[in-house]
Amino acid sequence: IIGAGLIGGDLARQIKQTFPKSKLFAIDLKKNIPLLAKSGLFEECAENTFDSITANSSTQDLADADMRILKNSSLVVLSCPPETSVQVLKQISSKLSPRQIVIDLCSIKSPICQAAEELDLQGAQFIGAHPFFGNEKAGFENSDTVEMFNKTFCLTPTSSSTEFSVARLKRWLSSMKFRVFITDAQSHDRTVAMTSHVIQLLASALGSTIFEELGENDPGNHLDHLALSGGALAGFS
Repeated sequence: IIGAGLIGGDLARQIKQTFPKSKLFAIDLKKNIPLLAKSGLFEECAENTFDSITANSSTQDLADADMRILKNSSLVVLSCPPETSVQVLKQISSKLSPRQIVIDLCSIKSPICQAAEELDLQGAQFIGAHPFFGNEKAGFENSDTVEMFNKTFCLTPTSSSTEFSVARLKRWLSSMKFRVFITDAQSHDRTVAMTSHVIQLLASALGSTIFEELGENDPGNHLDHLALSGGALAGFS
Protein backbone atom coordinates (compact mmCIF):
# COMPACT_ATOMS: atom_id res chain seq x y z
CA ILE A 1 0.00 0.00 0.00
CA ILE A 2 1.58 3.24 -1.15
CA GLY A 3 0.12 5.97 1.05
CA ALA A 4 -1.38 4.25 4.08
CA GLY A 5 -3.57 7.10 5.32
CA LEU A 6 -7.22 6.90 6.30
CA ILE A 7 -8.47 4.92 3.28
CA GLY A 8 -5.32 2.86 2.77
CA GLY A 9 -5.26 2.10 6.48
CA ASP A 10 -8.94 1.13 6.41
CA LEU A 11 -8.30 -1.33 3.62
CA ALA A 12 -5.24 -2.75 5.35
CA ARG A 13 -7.25 -3.41 8.52
CA GLN A 14 -10.04 -5.10 6.57
CA ILE A 15 -7.59 -7.30 4.66
CA LYS A 16 -5.83 -8.35 7.84
CA GLN A 17 -9.11 -9.04 9.63
CA THR A 18 -10.44 -11.22 6.80
CA PHE A 19 -7.15 -12.80 5.75
CA PRO A 20 -4.93 -12.75 8.87
CA LYS A 21 -2.12 -14.61 7.09
CA SER A 22 -1.81 -11.92 4.43
CA LYS A 23 1.52 -10.11 4.31
CA LEU A 24 1.04 -6.38 4.01
CA PHE A 25 3.67 -3.76 3.26
CA ALA A 26 3.45 0.02 3.49
CA ILE A 27 5.35 2.76 1.69
CA ASP A 28 4.70 6.24 3.04
CA LEU A 29 6.26 9.52 4.11
CA LYS A 30 9.08 9.22 6.62
CA LYS A 31 7.10 11.00 9.35
CA ASN A 32 4.34 8.35 9.17
CA ILE A 33 6.55 5.26 9.37
CA PRO A 34 6.71 4.94 13.20
CA LEU A 35 2.90 4.91 13.54
CA LEU A 36 2.48 2.41 10.69
CA ALA A 37 5.14 0.12 12.14
CA LYS A 38 3.58 0.31 15.61
CA SER A 39 0.18 -0.79 14.29
CA GLY A 40 1.37 -4.36 13.70
CA LEU A 41 -0.50 -4.56 10.39
CA PHE A 42 2.55 -4.48 8.17
CA GLU A 43 5.45 -6.85 7.65
CA GLU A 44 7.62 -3.92 6.67
CA CYS A 45 7.22 -0.14 6.33
CA ALA A 46 9.48 1.90 4.09
CA GLU A 47 9.95 5.56 3.27
CA ASN A 48 8.62 6.70 -0.10
CA THR A 49 11.51 7.34 -2.51
CA PHE A 50 9.49 7.17 -5.72
CA ASP A 51 9.67 10.94 -6.17
CA SER A 52 13.34 10.56 -7.07
CA ILE A 53 12.61 8.35 -10.09
CA THR A 54 12.87 9.84 -13.56
CA ALA A 55 11.88 8.37 -16.90
CA ASN A 56 15.48 7.32 -17.63
CA SER A 57 16.44 6.17 -14.15
CA SER A 58 17.38 2.65 -13.13
CA THR A 59 16.09 0.55 -10.28
CA GLN A 60 19.12 1.67 -8.29
CA ASP A 61 17.44 5.05 -7.82
CA LEU A 62 14.90 3.38 -5.55
CA ALA A 63 15.68 2.68 -1.93
CA ASP A 64 16.37 -1.03 -1.46
CA ALA A 65 13.32 -1.41 0.80
CA ASP A 66 10.97 0.24 -1.69
CA MET A 67 12.27 -1.88 -4.54
CA ARG A 68 11.99 -5.09 -2.52
CA ILE A 69 8.43 -4.31 -1.44
CA LEU A 70 7.36 -3.35 -4.95
CA LYS A 71 8.83 -6.45 -6.58
CA ASN A 72 7.46 -8.87 -3.96
CA SER A 73 3.87 -7.58 -3.99
CA SER A 74 1.22 -9.34 -6.05
CA LEU A 75 -1.17 -6.40 -5.48
CA VAL A 76 0.05 -2.79 -5.49
CA VAL A 77 -2.40 -0.28 -4.00
CA LEU A 78 -2.00 3.44 -4.75
CA SER A 79 -3.74 5.21 -1.89
CA CYS A 80 -2.72 8.80 -2.59
CA PRO A 81 -4.54 11.93 -3.80
CA PRO A 82 -5.51 11.72 -7.50
CA GLU A 83 -2.65 13.77 -8.97
CA THR A 84 -0.10 12.06 -6.74
CA SER A 85 -1.39 8.60 -7.67
CA VAL A 86 -0.98 9.38 -11.37
CA GLN A 87 2.59 10.54 -10.77
CA VAL A 88 3.45 7.50 -8.65
CA LEU A 89 2.03 5.18 -11.31
CA LYS A 90 4.22 6.86 -13.93
CA GLN A 91 7.25 6.59 -11.66
CA ILE A 92 6.84 2.89 -10.85
CA SER A 93 5.54 1.71 -14.23
CA SER A 94 8.93 0.49 -15.48
CA LYS A 95 9.49 -1.45 -12.24
CA LEU A 96 6.33 -3.56 -12.46
CA SER A 97 6.02 -7.15 -13.68
CA PRO A 98 3.39 -9.27 -15.51
CA ARG A 99 2.23 -11.08 -12.39
CA GLN A 100 1.10 -7.91 -10.62
CA ILE A 101 -2.23 -6.12 -10.35
CA VAL A 102 -2.22 -2.40 -9.57
CA ILE A 103 -5.23 -0.52 -8.23
CA ASP A 104 -5.77 3.01 -6.98
CA LEU A 105 -8.27 4.26 -4.43
CA CYS A 106 -9.06 7.69 -5.89
CA SER A 107 -12.58 9.11 -6.11
CA ILE A 108 -11.99 10.25 -9.69
CA LYS A 109 -11.07 7.58 -12.18
CA SER A 110 -10.57 8.96 -15.70
CA PRO A 111 -7.11 10.58 -15.27
CA ILE A 112 -5.38 7.58 -13.73
CA CYS A 113 -7.14 5.01 -15.94
CA GLN A 114 -6.10 6.99 -19.01
CA ALA A 115 -2.53 7.16 -17.71
CA ALA A 116 -2.52 3.40 -17.10
CA GLU A 117 -3.64 2.74 -20.68
CA GLU A 118 -0.93 4.99 -22.10
CA LEU A 119 1.93 3.68 -19.96
CA ASP A 120 3.99 0.56 -20.46
CA LEU A 121 3.28 -1.33 -17.24
CA GLN A 122 5.59 -4.20 -18.16
CA GLY A 123 2.65 -6.59 -18.35
CA ALA A 124 1.15 -5.60 -14.99
CA GLN A 125 -2.62 -5.04 -15.02
CA PHE A 126 -4.21 -1.82 -13.79
CA ILE A 127 -7.78 -1.71 -12.48
CA GLY A 128 -9.22 1.55 -11.23
CA ALA A 129 -10.96 1.32 -7.86
CA HIS A 130 -13.02 3.62 -5.65
CA PRO A 131 -14.01 2.47 -2.15
CA PHE A 132 -17.08 4.26 -0.86
CA PHE A 133 -16.11 4.49 2.80
CA GLY A 134 -14.32 7.03 4.94
CA ASN A 135 -15.22 10.02 7.09
CA GLU A 136 -14.32 13.66 7.60
CA LYS A 137 -11.07 12.78 9.36
CA ALA A 138 -7.70 12.05 7.80
CA GLY A 139 -4.59 10.02 8.54
CA PHE A 140 -3.82 6.44 9.45
CA GLU A 141 -4.42 7.21 13.13
CA ASN A 142 -8.15 7.53 12.35
CA SER A 143 -8.44 4.46 10.16
CA ASP A 144 -9.93 2.31 12.93
CA THR A 145 -13.00 4.58 13.18
CA VAL A 146 -14.44 3.83 9.74
CA GLU A 147 -17.31 1.41 9.14
CA MET A 148 -16.64 -0.68 6.02
CA PHE A 149 -19.12 -3.57 6.24
CA ASN A 150 -21.28 -3.84 3.10
CA LYS A 151 -19.88 -0.62 1.62
CA THR A 152 -19.61 -0.21 -2.15
CA PHE A 153 -16.26 -0.81 -3.82
CA CYS A 154 -16.38 0.35 -7.44
CA LEU A 155 -14.02 -1.11 -10.05
CA THR A 156 -13.23 0.54 -13.38
CA PRO A 157 -11.35 -1.88 -15.66
CA THR A 158 -8.91 -0.60 -18.28
CA SER A 159 -7.48 -1.93 -21.52
CA SER A 160 -4.52 -3.18 -19.50
CA SER A 161 -6.71 -5.49 -17.38
CA THR A 162 -8.34 -8.79 -18.28
CA GLU A 163 -11.82 -10.01 -17.41
CA PHE A 164 -10.23 -12.81 -15.41
CA SER A 165 -8.26 -10.40 -13.22
CA VAL A 166 -11.27 -8.16 -12.70
CA ALA A 167 -13.38 -11.18 -11.68
CA ARG A 168 -10.62 -12.36 -9.35
CA LEU A 169 -10.37 -8.93 -7.70
CA LYS A 170 -14.16 -8.78 -7.39
CA ARG A 171 -14.25 -12.15 -5.58
CA TRP A 172 -11.48 -11.05 -3.23
CA LEU A 173 -13.26 -7.80 -2.35
CA SER A 174 -16.62 -9.57 -1.99
CA SER A 175 -15.06 -11.97 0.52
CA MET A 176 -14.33 -8.90 2.66
CA LYS A 177 -18.06 -8.07 2.56
CA PHE A 178 -17.79 -5.22 0.09
CA ARG A 179 -20.53 -4.69 -2.51
CA VAL A 180 -18.57 -4.60 -5.76
CA PHE A 181 -19.88 -2.46 -8.61
CA ILE A 182 -18.15 -2.47 -12.01
CA THR A 183 -18.41 0.32 -14.58
CA ASP A 184 -16.19 2.35 -16.89
CA ALA A 185 -14.17 5.33 -15.68
CA GLN A 186 -16.17 7.97 -17.55
CA SER A 187 -19.54 6.71 -16.29
CA HIS A 188 -18.15 6.54 -12.76
CA ASP A 189 -16.93 10.13 -12.88
CA ARG A 190 -20.17 11.52 -14.33
CA THR A 191 -22.26 9.78 -11.69
CA VAL A 192 -20.05 10.45 -8.67
CA ALA A 193 -19.70 14.11 -9.61
CA MET A 194 -23.44 14.50 -8.97
CA THR A 195 -24.03 11.95 -6.22
CA SER A 196 -20.97 12.73 -4.11
CA HIS A 197 -18.67 15.59 -5.13
CA VAL A 198 -21.32 18.26 -5.70
CA ILE A 199 -23.12 17.26 -2.53
CA GLN A 200 -19.90 17.47 -0.54
CA LEU A 201 -19.16 20.94 -1.92
CA LEU A 202 -22.66 22.14 -1.10
CA ALA A 203 -22.49 20.69 2.41
CA SER A 204 -19.11 22.35 3.02
CA ALA A 205 -20.38 25.67 1.75
CA LEU A 206 -23.50 25.43 3.91
CA GLY A 207 -21.47 24.50 6.99
CA SER A 208 -19.10 27.41 6.43
CA THR A 209 -22.00 29.84 5.99
CA ILE A 210 -23.71 28.63 9.18
CA PHE A 211 -20.58 29.04 11.28
CA GLU A 212 -19.85 32.47 9.81
CA GLU A 213 -23.38 33.69 10.53
CA LEU A 214 -23.42 32.29 14.06
CA GLY A 215 -19.99 33.76 14.71
CA GLU A 216 -21.11 37.24 13.62
CA ASN A 217 -24.11 37.12 15.97
CA ASP A 218 -22.19 35.79 18.97
CA PRO A 219 -18.44 35.40 18.26
CA GLY A 220 -17.59 33.87 21.61
CA ASN A 221 -20.37 31.33 21.80
CA HIS A 222 -21.25 30.21 18.27
CA LEU A 223 -20.62 26.49 18.87
CA ASP A 224 -23.19 26.45 21.67
CA HIS A 225 -25.89 27.49 19.21
CA LEU A 226 -25.65 24.05 17.63
CA ALA A 227 -27.79 22.82 20.53
CA LEU A 228 -30.62 24.53 18.62
CA SER A 229 -30.41 22.24 15.63
CA GLY A 230 -32.07 19.17 14.22
CA GLY A 231 -30.59 15.87 13.15
CA ALA A 232 -29.29 17.29 9.87
CA LEU A 233 -26.56 19.16 11.76
CA ALA A 234 -25.67 16.29 14.08
CA GLY A 235 -22.32 15.86 12.38
CA PHE A 236 -21.24 19.38 13.30
CA SER A 237 -21.73 18.96 17.04
